[in-house]
Amino acid sequence: MANGGNVDPDMITSVKVGLMGPLAGIGDTITQGLVKTVALAIGVDMATKGNVFGTILFILLYGAYLMAMGIFMFKQGYTVGRNILSKITDKKIMGKITDILSIIGSTIAGAMIYNNVNITTPLQFTVAESTVVVQDLFNAIVPGLLSVFAVFLVFKNLSKGTSVFKIMLWMFVVAIVCSLLGIL
Repeated sequence: MANGGNVDPDMITSVKVGLMGPLAGIGDTITQGLVKTVALAIGVDMATKGNVFGTILFILLYGAYLMAMGIFMFKQGYTVGRNILSKITDKKIMGKITDILSIIGSTIAGAMIYNNVNITTPLQFTVAESTVVVQDLFNAIVPGLLSVFAVFLVFKNLSKGTSVFKIMLWMFVVAIVCSLLGIL
């Protein structure tokens, strides 16, 4: 698109969002789970034995890894990105890729909502000597239903152009009022 090609801006966003989650998960696993852990193990082992260079070694090892990976990935991203876009200019292929990446992005967003937004209600009703827990009822329909509904309302207001500050203020007011009423 920057070079004057006929590329849909929505496609660019969909590709970036769709690849962001899966690729970041791989990179985070290698960087945080493997390289950082090994560098820390070496540095901590040296430091616990009284060697001051343990900390310096960790900083050097981890810093060198991050710098090398940053440079390598930047170059690879540029080269591969140019080659892929020059090869798949067919509208049908790009449409399918856009659809697939949008689905992946939506799935990841849904998983993040489920894992990070937790809204529950303590409401209970007694009907004919039987207690009905409203949260259990919601969980039987859709687990995390209140959380999904809250995120949906936030996105709906964002798409209407409501400022983030107003949305946060309304969320704060609703949370306080519902808490005082014992709803949430």
